[in-house]
Amino acid sequence: ISPTSWYVPSLVACHMGTALSISEDRMSMVVTYPSEPVLAVGAKFFMKDQENIGRMISALQEFLSYGAVDKGYKGELIVRLLMTLAMDKAMGSTEVKEVRLKDYLVHFNRNGADVSKLIEGLESSGCEDFDVEEELKKLKRLNLDWPDSRAILEDKKRNLPAQAPPPLTYADGSVCFTHFVSLSKSTQGDLLTHDLLRYAYRRSAAIVVEEGRRGIDKVIPLRVEDDKFVGLVVQDKNRVSDTLQSLTNADNDATHHKVNVEYFLTEAEKETFRSAGVDLERNWPAILFAVGVDKVGAEVATQLEQKRFRHNNLSNTDRFDFPCIILTGLDYSKLMTADAAARLKDLRDFEFVPSLQKREDIPITYGS
Repeated sequence: ISPTSWYVPSLVACHMGTALSISEDRMSMVVTYPSEPVLAVGAKFFMKDQENIGRMISALQEFLSYGAVDKGYKGELIVRLLMTLAMDKAMGSTEVKEVRLKDYLVHFNRNGADVSKLIEGLESSGCEDFDVEEELKKLKRLNLDWPDSRAILEDKKRNLPAQAPPPLTYADGSVCFTHFVSLSKSTQGDLLTHDLLRYAYRRSAAIVVEEGRRGIDKVIPLRVEDDKFVGLVVQDKNRVSDTLQSLTNADNDATHHKVNVEYFLTEAEKETFRSAGVDLERNWPAILFAVGVDKVGAEVATQLEQKRFRHNNLSNTDRFDFPCIILTGLDYSKLMTADAAARLKDLRDFEFVPSLQKREDIPITYGS
Protein backbone atom coordinates (compact mmCIF):
# COMPACT_ATOMS: atom_id res chain seq x y z
CA ILE A 1 0.00 0.00 0.00
CA SER A 2 1.30 3.46 -0.87
CA PRO A 3 2.79 4.97 2.32
CA THR A 4 1.28 8.36 1.47
CA SER A 5 -2.25 7.04 1.06
CA TRP A 6 -4.81 8.44 3.46
CA TYR A 7 -5.88 4.82 4.08
CA VAL A 8 -2.64 3.99 5.85
CA PRO A 9 -3.30 5.73 9.21
CA SER A 10 -6.76 4.14 9.33
CA LEU A 11 -5.17 0.68 9.09
CA VAL A 12 -3.36 1.37 12.36
CA ALA A 13 -6.28 3.15 14.04
CA CYS A 14 -9.07 0.78 13.05
CA HIS A 15 -7.74 -2.38 11.38
CA MET A 16 -4.98 -3.84 13.58
CA GLY A 17 -2.10 -2.54 11.46
CA THR A 18 1.32 -2.00 13.05
CA ALA A 19 3.17 1.25 12.28
CA LEU A 20 6.90 0.74 11.68
CA SER A 21 7.91 4.32 10.91
CA ILE A 22 6.52 7.80 10.26
CA SER A 23 8.21 10.51 8.24
CA GLU A 24 9.26 13.73 9.95
CA ASP A 25 6.59 15.72 8.11
CA ARG A 26 4.05 13.01 9.10
CA MET A 27 2.89 12.75 5.50
CA SER A 28 3.83 9.10 5.08
CA MET A 29 3.75 6.02 7.28
CA VAL A 30 5.07 2.49 6.81
CA VAL A 31 2.58 -0.07 8.12
CA THR A 32 2.79 -3.85 8.27
CA TYR A 33 0.79 -6.81 9.47
CA PRO A 34 3.07 -9.17 11.42
CA SER A 35 2.12 -12.79 12.00
CA GLU A 36 -0.88 -12.82 14.36
CA PRO A 37 -2.63 -16.20 14.56
CA VAL A 38 -5.48 -14.89 16.76
CA LEU A 39 -6.33 -12.20 14.23
CA ALA A 40 -6.20 -14.80 11.46
CA VAL A 41 -8.66 -17.03 13.29
CA GLY A 42 -10.98 -14.04 13.67
CA ALA A 43 -10.79 -13.50 9.91
CA LYS A 44 -11.56 -17.21 9.43
CA PHE A 45 -14.84 -16.72 11.29
CA PHE A 46 -15.60 -13.64 9.21
CA MET A 47 -14.94 -15.44 5.92
CA LYS A 48 -17.34 -18.27 6.76
CA ASP A 49 -20.07 -15.92 5.54
CA GLN A 50 -19.95 -15.98 1.74
CA GLU A 51 -21.47 -12.51 1.56
CA ASN A 52 -18.48 -11.19 3.50
CA ILE A 53 -16.14 -12.68 0.91
CA GLY A 54 -17.92 -10.80 -1.85
CA ARG A 55 -17.82 -7.55 0.10
CA MET A 56 -14.14 -8.05 0.83
CA ILE A 57 -13.33 -8.51 -2.86
CA SER A 58 -15.30 -5.39 -3.77
CA ALA A 59 -13.50 -3.39 -1.06
CA LEU A 60 -10.14 -4.46 -2.49
CA GLN A 61 -11.21 -3.35 -5.96
CA GLU A 62 -12.23 0.01 -4.50
CA PHE A 63 -8.79 0.39 -2.95
CA LEU A 64 -7.27 -0.33 -6.34
CA SER A 65 -9.39 2.38 -7.90
CA TYR A 66 -7.92 4.93 -5.51
CA GLY A 67 -4.34 3.85 -6.05
CA ALA A 68 -4.02 2.57 -2.48
CA VAL A 69 -2.95 -0.93 -3.55
CA ASP A 70 -0.42 -1.56 -6.30
CA LYS A 71 -2.34 -3.16 -9.15
CA GLY A 72 0.72 -5.31 -9.87
CA TYR A 73 -0.14 -7.35 -6.79
CA LYS A 74 -3.64 -8.25 -7.96
CA GLY A 75 -2.71 -11.75 -9.05
CA GLU A 76 -0.82 -12.40 -5.82
CA LEU A 77 -3.75 -11.21 -3.69
CA ILE A 78 -6.19 -13.36 -5.67
CA VAL A 79 -4.04 -16.46 -5.19
CA ARG A 80 -3.67 -15.75 -1.46
CA LEU A 81 -7.45 -15.55 -1.15
CA LEU A 82 -8.00 -18.79 -3.10
CA MET A 83 -5.42 -20.71 -1.09
CA THR A 84 -6.80 -19.45 2.23
CA LEU A 85 -10.38 -20.33 1.28
CA ALA A 86 -9.27 -23.83 0.23
CA MET A 87 -7.48 -24.25 3.57
CA ASP A 88 -10.61 -23.16 5.46
CA LYS A 89 -12.65 -25.70 3.51
CA ALA A 90 -10.13 -28.46 4.20
CA MET A 91 -10.13 -27.72 7.94
CA GLY A 92 -13.89 -28.00 7.85
CA SER A 93 -14.87 -26.46 11.17
CA THR A 94 -13.73 -23.41 13.06
CA GLU A 95 -10.90 -25.48 14.53
CA VAL A 96 -7.39 -24.86 13.25
CA LYS A 97 -5.84 -28.24 12.44
CA GLU A 98 -3.43 -29.81 10.02
CA VAL A 99 -4.79 -31.61 6.98
CA ARG A 100 -3.25 -34.00 4.49
CA LEU A 101 -1.84 -32.34 1.39
CA LYS A 102 -4.12 -34.40 -0.86
CA ASP A 103 -7.18 -33.41 1.17
CA TYR A 104 -6.20 -29.77 0.72
CA LEU A 105 -5.53 -29.87 -3.02
CA VAL A 106 -8.88 -31.45 -3.92
CA HIS A 107 -10.60 -28.20 -2.92
CA PHE A 108 -9.26 -26.61 -6.10
CA ASN A 109 -11.56 -28.87 -8.13
CA ARG A 110 -13.69 -26.98 -10.61
CA ASN A 111 -16.08 -27.85 -13.38
CA GLY A 112 -13.97 -29.36 -16.12
CA ALA A 113 -10.85 -29.24 -13.95
CA ASP A 114 -10.68 -32.20 -11.57
CA VAL A 115 -7.55 -31.65 -9.52
CA SER A 116 -8.18 -34.76 -7.43
CA LYS A 117 -7.26 -36.91 -10.44
CA LEU A 118 -3.96 -35.09 -10.80
CA ILE A 119 -2.66 -35.61 -7.28
CA GLU A 120 -1.31 -39.07 -8.00
CA GLY A 121 0.65 -37.49 -10.84
CA LEU A 122 2.67 -35.58 -8.27
CA GLU A 123 4.14 -38.85 -7.05
CA SER A 124 4.82 -40.18 -10.55
CA SER A 125 8.26 -41.67 -11.05
CA GLY A 126 7.98 -43.37 -14.39
CA CYS A 127 5.49 -46.15 -13.65
CA GLU A 128 5.58 -49.52 -15.30
CA ASP A 129 2.09 -48.97 -16.81
CA PHE A 130 3.38 -46.19 -19.04
CA ASP A 131 1.02 -45.78 -22.03
CA VAL A 132 2.54 -44.04 -25.06
CA GLU A 133 -0.86 -43.19 -26.59
CA GLU A 134 -2.11 -41.62 -23.36
CA GLU A 135 1.09 -39.62 -23.01
CA LEU A 136 0.73 -38.33 -26.57
CA LYS A 137 -2.79 -37.14 -25.73
CA LYS A 138 -1.39 -35.24 -22.76
CA LEU A 139 1.18 -33.57 -24.99
CA LYS A 140 -1.54 -32.45 -27.40
CA ARG A 141 -3.60 -30.99 -24.56
CA LEU A 142 -0.52 -29.04 -23.46
CA ASN A 143 0.34 -28.02 -27.05
CA LEU A 144 3.74 -29.71 -26.64
CA ASP A 145 3.50 -32.39 -29.32
CA TRP A 146 6.17 -32.47 -32.05
CA PRO A 147 6.98 -34.89 -34.85
CA ASP A 148 9.58 -36.66 -32.67
CA SER A 149 7.35 -36.93 -29.57
CA ARG A 150 6.33 -40.53 -30.23
CA ALA A 151 9.94 -41.65 -30.65
CA ILE A 152 10.92 -39.93 -27.41
CA LEU A 153 8.06 -41.55 -25.48
CA GLU A 154 8.72 -45.00 -26.90
CA ASP A 155 12.39 -44.64 -25.96
CA LYS A 156 11.32 -43.73 -22.43
CA LYS A 157 9.09 -46.82 -22.19
CA ARG A 158 11.92 -49.10 -23.33
CA ASN A 159 14.21 -47.70 -20.64
CA LEU A 160 11.78 -47.88 -17.73
CA PRO A 161 13.05 -50.00 -14.82
CA ALA A 162 11.41 -53.34 -14.11
CA GLN A 163 10.12 -51.95 -10.81
CA ALA A 164 9.02 -48.39 -10.28
CA PRO A 165 11.56 -46.39 -8.25
CA PRO A 166 10.53 -44.45 -5.14
CA PRO A 167 8.32 -41.39 -5.75
CA LEU A 168 10.23 -38.38 -7.04
CA THR A 169 8.05 -35.93 -5.15
CA TYR A 170 7.03 -35.25 -1.57
CA ALA A 171 3.30 -35.66 -2.10
CA ASP A 172 2.37 -37.24 1.23
CA GLY A 173 2.44 -34.75 4.09
CA SER A 174 0.39 -32.26 6.08
CA VAL A 175 -0.28 -28.54 5.70
CA CYS A 176 -1.74 -26.07 8.19
CA PHE A 177 -1.97 -22.31 7.70
CA THR A 178 -4.41 -19.51 8.45
CA HIS A 179 -2.49 -16.50 7.14
CA PHE A 180 0.50 -15.38 5.09
CA VAL A 181 3.68 -13.72 6.28
CA SER A 182 6.15 -11.96 3.98
CA LEU A 183 9.91 -12.28 3.86
CA SER A 184 11.92 -9.11 3.40
CA LYS A 185 15.04 -8.64 1.30
CA SER A 186 16.43 -6.45 4.08
CA THR A 187 16.65 -9.46 6.41
CA GLN A 188 20.24 -10.60 6.83
CA GLY A 189 21.28 -14.15 6.06
CA ASP A 190 19.58 -16.92 4.13
CA LEU A 191 15.83 -16.72 4.47
CA LEU A 192 14.12 -19.88 3.29
CA THR A 193 15.55 -22.43 5.73
CA HIS A 194 14.30 -25.64 7.30
CA ASP A 195 13.96 -23.91 10.68
CA LEU A 196 11.83 -21.18 9.09
CA LEU A 197 9.42 -23.72 7.60
CA ARG A 198 9.16 -25.53 10.94
CA TYR A 199 8.48 -22.28 12.79
CA ALA A 200 5.94 -21.09 10.21
CA TYR A 201 4.11 -24.42 10.31
CA ARG A 202 3.79 -24.31 14.10
CA ARG A 203 2.51 -20.75 13.84
CA SER A 204 -0.03 -21.77 11.16
CA ALA A 205 1.57 -19.44 8.63
CA ALA A 206 2.31 -19.65 4.92
CA ILE A 207 5.16 -17.66 3.40
CA VAL A 208 5.33 -15.03 0.68
CA VAL A 209 8.97 -15.08 -0.41
CA GLU A 210 11.02 -11.90 -0.71
CA GLU A 211 10.79 -9.86 -3.88
CA GLY A 212 13.36 -10.96 -6.41
CA ARG A 213 13.66 -14.62 -5.38
CA ARG A 214 13.98 -16.80 -8.45
CA GLY A 215 11.25 -19.15 -9.56
CA ILE A 216 8.59 -19.04 -6.84
CA ASP A 217 6.25 -16.59 -5.13
CA LYS A 218 4.96 -18.52 -2.11
CA VAL A 219 5.82 -21.54 0.04
CA ILE A 220 3.32 -23.50 2.12
CA PRO A 221 5.19 -25.45 4.83
CA LEU A 222 4.67 -29.17 4.33
CA ARG A 223 5.37 -31.55 7.23
CA VAL A 224 6.58 -34.91 5.99
CA GLU A 225 7.97 -37.98 7.73
CA ASP A 226 9.80 -37.73 11.08
CA ASP A 227 8.80 -34.09 11.55
CA LYS A 228 10.84 -32.93 8.57
CA PHE A 229 9.66 -29.98 6.52
CA VAL A 230 9.65 -29.13 2.83
CA GLY A 231 7.27 -26.85 0.96
CA LEU A 232 4.34 -26.76 -1.41
CA VAL A 233 5.73 -24.06 -3.69
CA VAL A 234 3.52 -21.69 -5.65
CA GLN A 235 4.04 -19.50 -8.68
CA ASP A 236 1.23 -17.09 -9.55
CA LYS A 237 0.72 -15.31 -12.86
CA ASN A 238 -1.93 -12.84 -13.97
CA ARG A 239 -1.02 -12.56 -17.64
CA VAL A 240 -3.49 -13.60 -20.32
CA SER A 241 -0.71 -15.23 -22.35
CA ASP A 242 0.68 -17.47 -19.59
CA THR A 243 1.96 -20.82 -20.83
CA LEU A 244 4.13 -23.60 -19.51
CA GLN A 245 7.17 -21.58 -20.53
CA SER A 246 6.81 -19.63 -17.28
CA LEU A 247 8.02 -22.78 -15.52
CA THR A 248 11.25 -23.11 -17.47
CA ASN A 249 14.57 -21.37 -17.50
CA ALA A 250 15.97 -21.92 -20.95
CA ASP A 251 19.29 -20.25 -20.10
CA ASN A 252 20.26 -22.73 -17.40
CA ASP A 253 20.46 -26.33 -18.57
CA ALA A 254 21.24 -27.74 -15.12
CA THR A 255 18.27 -26.15 -13.34
CA HIS A 256 15.79 -25.57 -16.11
CA HIS A 257 12.75 -26.01 -13.88
CA LYS A 258 12.03 -22.85 -11.93
CA VAL A 259 10.13 -24.68 -9.19
CA ASN A 260 13.03 -27.03 -8.61
CA VAL A 261 14.87 -26.61 -5.27
CA GLU A 262 18.13 -26.48 -7.19
CA TYR A 263 16.89 -23.27 -8.76
CA PHE A 264 15.08 -21.30 -6.05
CA LEU A 265 17.13 -22.20 -2.94
CA THR A 266 20.61 -20.88 -2.24
CA GLU A 267 23.39 -23.34 -1.42
CA ALA A 268 23.33 -22.32 2.24
CA GLU A 269 19.56 -22.78 2.40
CA LYS A 270 19.81 -26.23 0.83
CA GLU A 271 22.37 -27.21 3.44
CA THR A 272 19.88 -26.47 6.26
CA PHE A 273 17.48 -29.02 4.75
CA ARG A 274 20.19 -31.63 4.24
CA SER A 275 21.30 -31.18 7.88
CA ALA A 276 17.70 -31.87 8.94
CA GLY A 277 17.70 -35.12 6.97
CA VAL A 278 15.57 -33.90 4.04
CA ASP A 279 16.27 -35.67 0.74
CA LEU A 280 16.64 -32.86 -1.79
CA GLU A 281 16.79 -35.39 -4.62
CA ARG A 282 13.01 -35.55 -4.25
CA ASN A 283 11.04 -32.68 -5.74
CA TRP A 284 8.79 -30.38 -3.78
CA PRO A 285 5.15 -30.34 -4.98
CA ALA A 286 4.22 -27.20 -6.86
CA ILE A 287 1.24 -25.29 -8.21
CA LEU A 288 1.20 -22.72 -10.99
CA PHE A 289 -1.85 -20.44 -10.75
CA ALA A 290 -2.40 -18.84 -14.15
CA VAL A 291 -5.35 -16.70 -13.05
CA GLY A 292 -5.12 -14.37 -16.06
CA VAL A 293 -6.04 -17.14 -18.51
CA ASP A 294 -9.74 -17.25 -19.32
CA LYS A 295 -9.92 -20.96 -20.06
CA VAL A 296 -10.54 -23.06 -16.94
CA GLY A 297 -8.28 -26.08 -16.78
CA ALA A 298 -6.01 -28.29 -14.70
CA GLU A 299 -3.06 -30.39 -15.72
CA VAL A 300 0.08 -31.96 -14.32
CA ALA A 301 3.11 -30.75 -16.23
CA THR A 302 4.60 -34.23 -16.47
CA GLN A 303 5.67 -33.66 -20.06
CA LEU A 304 7.21 -30.23 -19.66
CA GLU A 305 10.69 -31.58 -20.18
CA GLN A 306 9.77 -32.80 -23.65
CA LYS A 307 10.11 -29.21 -24.88
CA ARG A 308 13.71 -29.22 -23.74
CA PHE A 309 14.53 -32.28 -25.83
CA ARG A 310 14.19 -30.26 -29.02
CA HIS A 311 17.43 -28.46 -28.12
CA ASN A 312 19.29 -31.11 -26.13
CA ASN A 313 20.58 -34.57 -26.74
CA LEU A 314 18.06 -37.09 -25.39
CA SER A 315 20.84 -39.34 -24.10
CA ASN A 316 21.99 -36.61 -21.70
CA THR A 317 18.69 -36.57 -19.80
CA ASP A 318 16.90 -39.41 -18.03
CA ARG A 319 14.17 -37.53 -16.15
CA PHE A 320 10.73 -36.98 -17.65
CA ASP A 321 8.22 -36.34 -14.92
CA PHE A 322 7.73 -32.89 -13.47
CA PRO A 323 5.73 -32.33 -10.26
CA CYS A 324 3.66 -29.25 -10.94
CA ILE A 325 -0.11 -28.83 -11.03
CA ILE A 326 -1.17 -26.08 -13.42
CA LEU A 327 -4.47 -24.33 -12.69
CA THR A 328 -5.68 -21.91 -15.34
CA GLY A 329 -8.51 -19.41 -15.08
CA LEU A 330 -10.75 -18.68 -12.11
CA ASP A 331 -14.31 -20.02 -11.66
CA TYR A 332 -13.63 -21.56 -8.24
CA SER A 333 -17.33 -22.04 -7.57
CA LYS A 334 -16.66 -24.70 -4.91
CA LEU A 335 -14.83 -22.11 -2.80
CA MET A 336 -17.28 -19.23 -3.11
CA THR A 337 -20.70 -18.24 -4.36
CA ALA A 338 -21.35 -17.31 -7.97
CA ASP A 339 -21.62 -13.66 -6.94
CA ALA A 340 -18.24 -13.72 -5.15
CA ALA A 341 -16.66 -15.56 -8.10
CA ALA A 342 -17.98 -12.91 -10.49
CA ARG A 343 -16.54 -10.17 -8.29
CA LEU A 344 -13.20 -11.97 -8.25
CA LYS A 345 -13.13 -11.98 -12.06
CA ASP A 346 -14.01 -8.28 -12.06
CA LEU A 347 -11.07 -7.68 -9.73
CA ARG A 348 -8.73 -9.67 -11.96
CA ASP A 349 -9.79 -7.75 -15.07
CA PHE A 350 -9.99 -4.37 -13.37
CA GLU A 351 -7.84 -1.62 -14.87
CA PHE A 352 -8.13 1.94 -13.64
CA VAL A 353 -6.52 5.12 -14.90
CA PRO A 354 -7.59 8.04 -12.69
CA SER A 355 -8.68 11.26 -14.30
CA LEU A 356 -6.69 14.43 -13.67
CA GLN A 357 -9.54 15.67 -11.49
CA LYS A 358 -9.44 12.54 -9.37
CA ARG A 359 -5.69 12.81 -8.98
CA GLU A 360 -6.13 16.29 -7.53
CA ASP A 361 -8.94 15.28 -5.18
CA ILE A 362 -7.25 12.29 -3.52
CA PRO A 363 -4.00 12.73 -1.51
CA ILE A 364 -2.15 9.76 -2.95
CA THR A 365 1.22 9.66 -4.67
CA TYR A 366 0.94 8.80 -8.35
CA GLY A 367 3.75 8.39 -10.84
CA SER A 368 4.72 11.37 -12.95
